[in-house]
Amino acid sequence: MPISADGKTYHTTSEALKRAGIGKSTFLRWVKAGIIGDVRHADRRGWRLFTEEDISRIKAEAGRIEHFLKPSLATPDKARRRGGGSCQREDVDIDIDGGPQGKIKRKLGGR
Repeated sequence: MPISADGKTYHTTSEALKRAGIGKSTFLRWVKAGIIGDVRHADRRGWRLFTEEDISRIKAEAGRIEHFLKPSLATPDKARRRGGGSCQREDVDIDIDGGPQGKIKRKLGGR
């Protein structure tokens, strides 16, 4: 139930985060990581009070979409810099049975 004080309407944490569509652990993680700022209002017990602006800000962050370039679509140079896999095949000699006739050349890696 919203709380009215000083001509403004405030919402409790559970109400605000339910309206924003995120969980409490997500909100706390975002605050700790600096993704969003913490709210500026609290009641006498120290419990957070959210304004409509706070809820809108959280909703905006929750609805944000980030676009990432898949390593398979990146150039080989960029993929190596980001730690992605190589885009090249390699020929590797494997000794299967240990004998001189056992050396077989196989292609490994890649698809």
